[in-house]
Amino acid sequence: MGIWHDSKEEIESTLLQHFSSISGTTNPVTDANILFQFQTCVTDEDNEALLCIPSEQEIKDAVFQIKPWASPGADGFQASFYQQCWSTVSKELGFHQDWVKLVQQCVTTTSIALLINGSPSASFTPSRGIRQGDLLSPYLFLIIMEGFSRIIQSQILQGNLNGIIVGKHGLQVSHLFFADECLLFLEASPKYLHNLQQILDQFSKASGQVVNLQISTIFFSKNVPPSLRNQFTNILHIKIMGLGEKYLGIPLLLHRSRKKNCWPILEHMSARLQGWSSKIINQAGKTTQLNSVLITMSMYHMKVLKLPDTTIHHMEQLHRNYWWNSSSNHRKKHFISWEKMNFPKRLGGLGLKQLRHYNSAMLAKLSWNIIHSPDDHYVQLLKSKYFPYHDIKCEPPPNIKNSSWIWQSIVHGLQIVHHFGKCGSLSSLTQTQNNGMSASYISYLHPSRCKVVFQHETVNPNFILHPLFNYLAGISHTSHTFHTSHNTNSVDHSHWTSPPPDMLKTNVDASFYKAYYLAGIAMLTRNSTRSYVAGKGVLRRVATVHQAESWSLLEATQWAEQQQWKNVIFEFDCKNLVNTVNMGIHPPWQSSPLLYKCVQLCNKYNNWSCRYVSRVCNKTTDCLAKFFRKYCSTGELWQVPPATLNVNLAYDVSFL
Repeated sequence: MGIWHDSKEEIESTLLQHFSSISGTTNPVTDANILFQFQTCVTDEDNEALLCIPSEQEIKDAVFQIKPWASPGADGFQASFYQQCWSTVSKELGFHQDWVKLVQQCVTTTSIALLINGSPSASFTPSRGIRQGDLLSPYLFLIIMEGFSRIIQSQILQGNLNGIIVGKHGLQVSHLFFADECLLFLEASPKYLHNLQQILDQFSKASGQVVNLQISTIFFSKNVPPSLRNQFTNILHIKIMGLGEKYLGIPLLLHRSRKKNCWPILEHMSARLQGWSSKIINQAGKTTQLNSVLITMSMYHMKVLKLPDTTIHHMEQLHRNYWWNSSSNHRKKHFISWEKMNFPKRLGGLGLKQLRHYNSAMLAKLSWNIIHSPDDHYVQLLKSKYFPYHDIKCEPPPNIKNSSWIWQSIVHGLQIVHHFGKCGSLSSLTQTQNNGMSASYISYLHPSRCKVVFQHETVNPNFILHPLFNYLAGISHTSHTFHTSHNTNSVDHSHWTSPPPDMLKTNVDASFYKAYYLAGIAMLTRNSTRSYVAGKGVLRRVATVHQAESWSLLEATQWAEQQQWKNVIFEFDCKNLVNTVNMGIHPPWQSSPLLYKCVQLCNKYNNWSCRYVSRVCNKTTDCLAKFFRKYCSTGELWQVPPATLNVNLAYDVSFL
């Protein structure tokens, strides 16, 4: 039985003793092995930035980034007061050189007082150095966890730990950190687990950070036998992860049914609405609640998952019934359709978010980051598993039916990004669209659009459309062709022929396997003496045969530019591709960005040409493309012809 305290002094003394003990230091011992893992990474410029006193403009920018009518600060004023009266407030601001020392003192001079029945108790000084919630606390924690990360990396290099491999050609993953959460990925081996236990003990003694075993869990793959599972749980003293375990609100283990995975969202919304329904809230307040509270409950899911249509429908139904104060027992008439209420306020709506579009916008943002941050670790993991041979900047990868829910959601976002032609900056926009179509939009339509939206001006549409149509009519006569003197569409031969003197001939072909959406691309370059110059093989994920052939042309032209070949004849056995390039015929939409990029590249060289030849003349490259697709897993560059081509090469040179 515990001891009962009823006086204020006893309660205060007990609470002070408890919180002083948990905020006290554990006297960690400095471990030289951990300090050795750190290497100097802070430059002199970084130190100058850290020691630099914030300027008045920096403080102003920070103040004006705060929402004007958010919760007031400790002084009782909201941010709008400082924003509206900044010219007066800024005159009273000043900084001293000792300000930097004050920041350092925040770590050593912290004191804490407890509120007991609304009255502050006596203060005490925590020996851990900084109070919880301080702005410096996350940065100090990151520095400590960086030491833990360096230890794990060092142990992997020494062979004491081994992470897991994601995908056939994937990277090794050992740990992921986010705030105070840590995800460890290890091979199921008693040796590695004992080493991990020692690392955790070493880190805890040196940093004072202790693993909370009560909320920690472990997950095993289906290949780990039950005997090993029991052994591992006994070593680490943690429980096995259940199906309901979540991380940032998203279940770590997903059901096969996507609807069941989304049930917690609907349950959470229903529980929140039950608490609101008893309150008297006007329609304006309900609108704010829907946009600011209810939608945020599914934000983490929408950022990485494309929610099922049935889930979206149920969520919108909950929103509608709450806004109209309707229920299953008491239904009310909805006088305006929900679609019209989703319109922006300037168009007569209430600005309520359309959940389906909101979900797609979140996935498009994620896909945009994947396209423009190829060096990020998570992007490299996705690439190694789902699109190792595909360039998503040019075309979204095919949506494979058996792929994961997350990847199918990302492909949905990629399709949106490519649909609007926003795969990069202004320069890349003009490359991926039809002969500068996006540039013409920006030049003619966008300025007028800004006048209407931001300056509320009335613009005559004729003054916008007339010059735009003239511009488009002018570029319509400039087809995407090679401006060369060797622009021959086809050559009628029954066998391979050598190029003219001082010219190179590159035969290109692609072998497409629809079951795996995989294309093997082969390129062979020979000179006027029929001698072998070089060969190359590439694998790409494609959706159609024409897209595979388009990739072959792009790879061939990029390869020729890298080799600085000025005089090249490219030969293909795909007549549609050659006609598209030479005659300006509009290609299928899957191949448009690839071919437009090829044309822009080829127009830089006057002595490049593209020709169609029969399959007989391109048989050697066709055999190499099929061989490469079946038996190779990475790109290859052959300075010496592969042995499998000896017979075909000998056949080509047999004709004089």
